[in-house]
Amino acid sequence: MKVLRIILVAVCCFGLGYGYWGAFTESGNERYEEMAALLPFYIMLGSAGLLAIIGLYYIVIFMIKRSNK
Repeated sequence: MKVLRIILVAVCCFGLGYGYWGAFTESGNERYEEMAALLPFYIMLGSAGLLAIIGLYYIVIFMIKRSNK
């Protein structure tokens, strides 16, 4: 489970970097013009949402474990 968590966070970080590059940098704008830039943008949004869900999950698990002690 620990390895899966590390892999998920690494993939999400890659998605955030790719999305930022594709949507907000000059070289990304040259590669993805106009509507094609939506793909990296939505990958970035999805990665951010998945990171938020993972973070909330582990905060809830931490709070449950702490309250049981």
